[in-house]
Amino acid sequence: VANVGLGTAAGSTLSVSEIRFEGATVFPADTAPFTVVPGATRSLVVTYQPPAERADTATLVLVSDDVDAPETRIP
Repeated sequence: VANVGLGTAAGSTLSVSEIRFEGATVFPADTAPFTVVPGATRSLVVTYQPPAERADTATLVLVSDDVDAPETRIP
């Protein structure tokens, strides 16, 4: 996650939604809120553990206090 704005991005959280598979485990390593100061970045780790090899889909959702983009969805 990169903050290219002028203000601190606060209240950011990461979740996984719209999971379209059964039996697989998907979870962010850290779900606690965090802040990113202007010009800084933060790495986010997501673990995916399918029960078998196959094609699956899900959506990562990043929520922040950004008034222009309070929710960023990453398919």
